[in-house]
Formats: sequence, C-alpha cells, structure tokens
Amino acid sequence: MKVLLAHVPYGHRGGEDVHVDVLARAYRELGADTVVFPEDRRPPEKLLGASVCSLLPGGGDAVGLEALWNRERPDFIHLHNAFPLLGPRFFRWVLDQKVPLLMTVHNHRFFCTNGLALRDGRVCKDCFASRMPWRPIAYNCNGDFTKSTYHALALREMHAGDLYRRAVRRFVAPSPYIKEEIVRWGADPARVTYLLNPVELGDERELDPVGPAVDVFYAGRLSHEKGIAQLLRAVEAAPDLKFAIAGDGPERNALDEASARLSNLYFFPGYSHRQVLGQILSSKIGVLASICNEILPSFVLECFALGRRCVVPDLESTRAFAGPEWGGRAVDATDLPKFLVAIRETLAAPEISGREVAVLRERLGFTRFKRELRILLDDFAENK
Repeated sequence: MKVLLAHVPYGHRGGEDVHVDVLARAYRELGADTVVFPEDRRPPEKLLGASVCSLLPGGGDAVGLEALWNRERPDFIHLHNAFPLLGPRFFRWVLDQKVPLLMTVHNHRFFCTNGLALRDGRVCKDCFASRMPWRPIAYNCNGDFTKSTYHALALREMHAGDLYRRAVRRFVAPSPYIKEEIVRWGADPARVTYLLNPVELGDERELDPVGPAVDVFYAGRLSHEKGIAQLLRAVEAAPDLKFAIAGDGPERNALDEASARLSNLYFFPGYSHRQVLGQILSSKIGVLASICNEILPSFVLECFALGRRCVVPDLESTRAFAGPEWGGRAVDATDLPKFLVAIRETLAAPEISGREVAVLRERLGFTRFKRELRILLDDFAENK
C-alpha cells in the first residue's frame, strides 16, 4: 500500500499540522509507503499566484502534486488542508483521473471561508446552506479582502461543481461534532467515519514537570478566536491565582504586555511541544476559552491524558468534554463572573483518578488510533 498525504501547511503550526506528522507515522507503522505533499513543510510563500491557479478551469495543478502522483503512483490520496494551493482545480483533477480520495475534515471550510464558523466574535453558520457565498466578501470574513475574495470564489466553485461530495470517497471526522455537521450539510452518512485523533505523549518515563507550578495553564495559538482576550481578563480579575500561557500568534503583543504588567501571569512563547506537556504536569488545571467551535482541541485532550481537568467552552463542539467520561467543565468564557467560578470550582474538584487516566490514555492512545485506522483503510479499499 502506498499513500500520498496532501496537506498545505498553515502560517502558524498548529494541531492539524501536528496530526499530519502523527498520521504519517501511523501509516508507516502499518507498512504503508508514505509520501507527503508538499515535501517542504514550511508555510508556502507567494500564495497569491498559486491561489489564482487553483481557481482556473480544468483539472490538474500548478504546484507539483499531479507530477508527484504520476511519479510515485500511490493507491490513494489522504487529503487534509487543500487551500489555497490546491483548491477547486485539484478536486476536478481527482474526478477527471478517478483518484481515490480520503479527506480528514479539520475545520468548517466546507461551508465557511475562514474555516472557523465565526464572524464578529460570534458563532456564525449563515452560509451553511448557501450556494452563493456572498457574505464572506460583504463582511470580509477572513479579515483580508484578498483572502476573503479568494475563499469565497473557491467555495462557490466547490458548491457549483458539488466537488466535495463527488470527489471525496470517504470523509474522516476527528470528532462526533464535525461528523454530525458533515452529515447535516449533506454528505452520505455511510461515507463519513469518526476517527478520534491520538495524543502523542512520547516516552512518558522521560516526561517531567517543566516551568513554574501554576494553577491554570493554556497552550496553543494566540489568536482572537481562541479567546485570548477573555483569558487575560480572567488573569487580571483573579490576582490570587497563578496562570501560565504558551504559544504564538497574532495576539503575541497582548501577551507580552500583560505578562510584563501582571505578576500572576507567566508567558512562554518559545515552548516546544515537550515543554507544553511538562508545563501541564506543573499545572493544576487547563483552560480553553475559545469563542468558536473547535473541531478537536488537542491541548484539552493532552490535559486529560496527563490527569488534569480542563475548563472548556460551552459550545456545540466542546460541551461533550464536560461529561463524566472526560472530566471537564463547560462554561461561557465571555461571561467573566461565570468563567471565574468555573475555574475556581474546577481547581477545587477532586483530581482525575489513576484508573480514569488509564482509561483516557487508552482512548486517546496511538495504538488505538492505528488499530482504527487499519479498519478504516480496509473498509475504504473494499468500497472505494
């Protein structure tokens, strides 16, 4: 078996990029010859020209994927992020060449141009059933008119040709939430498979606490949709609690300023993934203050796998983590008094037991993921 993993890297490395690396490892351990596109895993430069090419009529591409396919002759493509380098042109090529295509859905881009289903600080699904996505341009949903225009045109092409449903032979959903959304959007339920991403802890014997002992920790992208403003308000309103934040992104300056001003906040912009895991062990609880529906927040899963409870947004995608099988607490992070109460009550809650942690690690483990991936691939091979 040979697979071509196609994933256009993002400007800031995040959970989707990490998952592609883990997936490549799983494929190789299953004995698959694995080719990754693009071979250069750095975020692509000069996107405008490639973006325009991805909208052109016909099939094929201008960035080398077709040549890689013809040279390597894999059995199928496992797609992740297709935009902006590949775009609608890639999906038409898949149809023209009858390429077996498996696609993991990591965001809402099948109906939303910014992928977040977020506009003006609120959850937005106004374009869910729209065949003519004019709102992204009218409201500049991507925060940049060039990007908003490109993604609106790309989404129009995807809808006009019904390219997702016609080209993708199997959708992979990392969470029950996004599986339900894909089916509600119109995908055949028989072609949507739930496959929970694993948590990579590495050699746990070498995993030790890192950094200062704190009450509350968040690690991830520093951006508006992650609720950074809400989290900083909580830090300022609770001077008796120690907070730590790790990550990078557009809100980096706000973190630099806040950490210089607030004595109860530690900021670590350069933490590696290993250091993030160590800091989780040095923290009493984790917190995610996102204002949008996250498909699968890897930081939250890492907290659970390391025996730490986590405060999560009371939104469709994360509400389930407040159930007894996970150990989280759901709250509207935009309501500061309720947010602070949830943080304090989670700090006071009993620790997740050793037995519960063992169950969580099995559920989130790489071995379980590899086993379920094998089942998925066998079924895909039989029905592709």
